[in-house]
Amino acid sequence: MFFTTLWAYQTTYKVTTQFTPFELVYGIQPVMLVEFMVSIKKISDVPTKDLNQAIHVRMEDLIRLDEEHWHVGENINHIQLLRKENWDEKGKLKNICEGDLVVWMLKSSKIKGGKFKLPWKGPYKVHNFLNNNIVELTIIGDDEVERVNINKLK
Repeated sequence: MFFTTLWAYQTTYKVTTQFTPFELVYGIQPVMLVEFMVSIKKISDVPTKDLNQAIHVRMEDLIRLDEEHWHVGENINHIQLLRKENWDEKGKLKNICEGDLVVWMLKSSKIKGGKFKLPWKGPYKVHNFLNNNIVELTIIGDDEVERVNINKLK
């Protein structure tokens, strides 16, 4: 079971690198077991008559593999940059100040009354800011303080 799982992982195309892990290590596409039975030939068909020609073919393969590794690095950097921009866009801090009126988004498990019930509770007044984006809220006209993550406020 382990070897089949490992083979599946090594031969699966990865979006980030645009290659399979097998291709990055060995420089060729893997030959699947079914292809052995059907006798599809993917491996280089270059006949190697002498040692010099074999060395020349292998050097060309290594140069091509080195270029592919460079492109993989570029692809990884590009995708990481896109993911960072997306994360930064999502992670913008909300412009909430002490004394502002806000509403609190409830978890879907706490909402009773079906889809027509609003998933917001409040209004609350922002009382204090704590570490890790935690905000202390007070119900208007009450001294009870509740702590909630700032991402749950609107």
